[in-house]
Amino acid sequence: MSDAISEGIINCLIVTNSSEANVQLTRIHGHLFARDPTVAAVWRRQTYTAAVESCTPEMSFIIMSDTIPRLTDLLSVGKKVPPPTCTQILDNAYAFSRMLHGSKSTSSGGADAFYRAFVPELGSVLHPKQIELIKRCLKSERGEMDRVGACVFPGLVKVSRGPSITAADGSISTGEDVHTVVRRAQVVCQCALGYHNEQQQQNYHQAPPPPGGGGGGDHAYPYQ
Repeated sequence: MSDAISEGIINCLIVTNSSEANVQLTRIHGHLFARDPTVAAVWRRQTYTAAVESCTPEMSFIIMSDTIPRLTDLLSVGKKVPPPTCTQILDNAYAFSRMLHGSKSTSSGGADAFYRAFVPELGSVLHPKQIELIKRCLKSERGEMDRVGACVFPGLVKVSRGPSITAADGSISTGEDVHTVVRRAQVVCQCALGYHNEQQQQNYHQAPPPPGGGGGGDHAYPYQ
């Protein structure tokens, strides 16, 4: 669901109930921001004044189908409508996205900024500047390396335009985009989920079957 919220809602300007139109509007905003962040900000806020009021079940199904198709196929009712819990989550995420993109937001340098979401890759090393643990990580407390096991809510990056650069010949070039993490992603580490490390997994699979276990079926190795 974090992927659906990140890529399907926050990183895509949801203005209409048409996914194709929303993708096109997102591209237009990208082109405007590359030329003039202030113009892009005005266009974005005006566009969101006419945005749909909520994320309907039909819109939720399209977003989930585009971002997490396998999970959508398993959870959807009749393979057409997602369960109410998923629709409620995405509707709340849409309200959050409207607040982010529809309000005026300026960086300290005076150039307008906008927000993008990110989801840490599962299995990646924990980076304190990018993630926030919502459950206690015993390995980190012992100074050991741990990895991302699950992402509960994506993080937020503020994208702003850096200062213009003046060359030796007096020409001025546009500054590069600056990405600043303003909200860390909320994650659960692998050890909190009960993951084994590679050596533990190897030893576990090489262990002899339990007495009377015979061929070692599904009940012989519950974590296999």
